[in-house]
Amino acid sequence: MPDNAQYGVDVQELLDLLQNNKALKNFRDAFETPEDLVELAQRAEFEVFDQGEQVMTQGEQGNDFFIVMSGQLRAIDVKNYDEPHLLSYFAPGEIAGEYELLSGNKTRAATVEVVIAAKVAFFNEDDWYWMIGKNSRLRTFFEDLEGSRVRRSKVEFPGRQWDEVVVAATKRHFVAFIATLPTALMLLIAPLFFFMAVEIIDPSFSSAITRGLILLAILPFVIIAGVLIAYNYFDWRNDDFIVTTKRVLHIERILFFGEKRREAPLTRIQDVTLLSDILDRIFDSDTVRISTAGVGIIEFSHIRQADQIREAIFEERERAKARVMAADVAALRHNIANQLSWDGGVEKNVMAVAEAEGKLVHQETTRHYHRFIDYFIPRIKEVNDTGEGTVIVWRKHYYVLLRSILLPTLALLASLYIFIASFVLWLPPFTAALTWPVQVILGIPVLASLFWYIWEYDDWSKDIYIVTNTQIIDIESSAFRLRRTRREGTFDNIQGVYSEIPNFFYKLLNLGDVIIETAGTEETFTFKNVFDPASVNEEIFNRWAIYQQREREKQRDSTTNQVMEVLKEYHKLSKKVEQ
Repeated sequence: MPDNAQYGVDVQELLDLLQNNKALKNFRDAFETPEDLVELAQRAEFEVFDQGEQVMTQGEQGNDFFIVMSGQLRAIDVKNYDEPHLLSYFAPGEIAGEYELLSGNKTRAATVEVVIAAKVAFFNEDDWYWMIGKNSRLRTFFEDLEGSRVRRSKVEFPGRQWDEVVVAATKRHFVAFIATLPTALMLLIAPLFFFMAVEIIDPSFSSAITRGLILLAILPFVIIAGVLIAYNYFDWRNDDFIVTTKRVLHIERILFFGEKRREAPLTRIQDVTLLSDILDRIFDSDTVRISTAGVGIIEFSHIRQADQIREAIFEERERAKARVMAADVAALRHNIANQLSWDGGVEKNVMAVAEAEGKLVHQETTRHYHRFIDYFIPRIKEVNDTGEGTVIVWRKHYYVLLRSILLPTLALLASLYIFIASFVLWLPPFTAALTWPVQVILGIPVLASLFWYIWEYDDWSKDIYIVTNTQIIDIESSAFRLRRTRREGTFDNIQGVYSEIPNFFYKLLNLGDVIIETAGTEETFTFKNVFDPASVNEEIFNRWAIYQQREREKQRDSTTNQVMEVLKEYHKLSKKVEQ
């Protein structure tokens, strides 16, 4: 009787899900009558799974599909890649396992494991054919569902990681291209206004020039406008806004001039705001502005279906946060199992329960030579392995170095030429031999220019920005360290990291600043005039995210150890009471 009572509760819970869950709207709309939904719920078999258990195993035989009622599951390809490859997440209201029934291949194409303890409603092959027989539209629904999952799992973008799947991807609305047209139109209209004005002032002007001359005068404006329109068109098409199960990304590709990336983990998103101007209201588009903790503002203008994008971001954010909490529970369960010497009793997930917010990319260590040789090799980035982790050192852009040594170099070349010319009579400006005192005097500017060059070079090389696994260091020094300022900050105090490129010329050079906002210090850290500020920003942010994650795990493990001590004492007291 209790089993029957629980079954009735499960059936009613599934029926409520089928009738009300928005993810199942198209599914329930495909049924002809509400009674068919009731019968489907009554056909289900229910099962509860703990975290780490496998609902399906890749390569095994199976012919059933299921609906997730609670918790989270995910599909993973464990055979076709070097490491487990995420295919999809399944939240309450989502259906999985339909591939084998659609294709007729009873071999499971993926492993489905439990990320957060879940309740699942299973349906067998007979239920499938009963359902499809009721309404042929259901087969179309399942084909569309499977097709959309396959497409999402195959969406690629630069820097895509193996533990994420694209949830939504969009480009700018056509209105964004329209917004770039006024400049080109002005170029086309300007010569027409000019000729109209001249004709009003001098009516004989039109008869004094030929049509060919008019065309020749207008042609450059037409060519420039055409080039500008073509440039804006391709520049409009190449930007992306992507939401994955792990993060949001804005990839801004500036045609011919490089790429800028802004991204933020879902768990750091604080708010999503939709903004619109007059063009957006006319063409039904919006600007998405995402406020984050640590990355600042991420904004993507003029996109379609902005409401759906915002909803997807919030949904995935809550799911990602739930996975972070589940990771803490998983660590506690495994810690308790270790204390009880019961490792085999707790299932382990194929992949980590929660995705890491930061992920460092392997970088080749900088090759060093003799100290004297290294000094005269102008490096704007050094990667050094200290044994306790990789330390990265940045210097200002080569443009800053060139700007500093330009005058000393010109002075050195000019003074060196004059000094050499004093020995070689056929070189101007001297036509007669010079005495050695004069030659010595001419040598003084050479030494002075050389000293000036070394001074500027040393001043550039001594200004360095350092990032370790735990802190950031900003060293500003004059040449030969006559004056030196060293500022240090730990990742505990960082509140935000973002980069900026101030003007078009700096965009061409990929030159800009990285600003690190901190708490408890007099001012922010600013890595000024560094090459590729977006990559510097990403490196610092990833190290910061990893540091915070480790600190959170330390705190969690400390709490777990306290709980374990309490359990040990409880176990000891229980034994004494039993005696």
